[in-house]
Amino acid sequence: MSDRILTILAGGSSRRFQNNEGRWSDKVLKEYNNKPLLVHLLEGCRRYYDLVGISVNTKARKRTYSKIVNSYITNKFVKYIIDFKKVAFEGVLKGIYSTMEYFENKSIQFIPSDRPYLLFEILKELKVKPNGVSIFKYSDGMIEPLLALYGSNSRISSKFLNLSLSRADVPIRLSQYIQTYCIDDLLKKNDLSADIFTNINVQGNLTREITELDDLSNICIPSPENIEKQSELILNDINDYEDVLDVANELMEKEHFYAAYLLSLSSLKKKKLDSEVFKQIGKEALLKEREYWKVKNLPFLELHALQDLITIFPEEQTRDNMSSVIKLKEKMKIKSRRLK
Repeated sequence: MSDRILTILAGGSSRRFQNNEGRWSDKVLKEYNNKPLLVHLLEGCRRYYDLVGISVNTKARKRTYSKIVNSYITNKFVKYIIDFKKVAFEGVLKGIYSTMEYFENKSIQFIPSDRPYLLFEILKELKVKPNGVSIFKYSDGMIEPLLALYGSNSRISSKFLNLSLSRADVPIRLSQYIQTYCIDDLLKKNDLSADIFTNINVQGNLTREITELDDLSNICIPSPENIEKQSELILNDINDYEDVLDVANELMEKEHFYAAYLLSLSSLKKKKLDSEVFKQIGKEALLKEREYWKVKNLPFLELHALQDLITIFPEEQTRDNMSSVIKLKEKMKIKSRRLK
């Protein structure tokens, strides 16, 4: 069995999955091969995990899932994590944060609830450092931020809980260590279909049967590429204006550029920093973060740093920056992505 906890992120609204009938349909409960998608995931992973978490956003959802899951699998195998209310985080990040806090000091493998073809034989072979995260990356630079393995000490600082952040890349950008596993190499070395990473966006995606491969005991996991920042992310007590400036500059010196940006944004909201100084520090941090991910060949994170820059600081919506956004999206075949 695995020494880590698997958690299924199942609190989304499934907007693209809805049809025109006017009644909302919960994607994870969609019957497929005579079982809900959620049950397929639980049955597929129980050989490899002693405990599985299901992240939900309401108590009502927990009750619904618990009743259905219990008709197939013992609920003793499952723990439900309801989103914490006293944080400003939104969306999937709220679920990720709540799970990290619930399973304190545990390594956590997150998976989306709409990946019925996943092979858990692959997930259990991933390695992670206590202060790090392991992620899947495609050759074009696109990553799978919802399919991430976090180490036992990889958590989001309480300094940022007043920020209305929502994206799953937030804890990745804050991590000290990032290990990237190339999906294309993994598939090629093991003669596997790319379908195993396919997600169910619309009801028409449910087109093929979920099958188990005969023998994956000798599966080959390519060595990951490693990114390591200069030091562990430590945010001590910050009491006043001068402390914020000193800590933000120290964070940037140690390559924690995104943490410096979030600290300056949080301090602005707490009125520990005025808008002009925030503009100076926050802009410098995002500019440096963008360049950092560019050098590290992670265009997905480079794109998000650039999107944050031009969203928070409208004067950065220059022709060159907007052109760079388009080029990065084209490189990773991203059709559209809202600036947020």
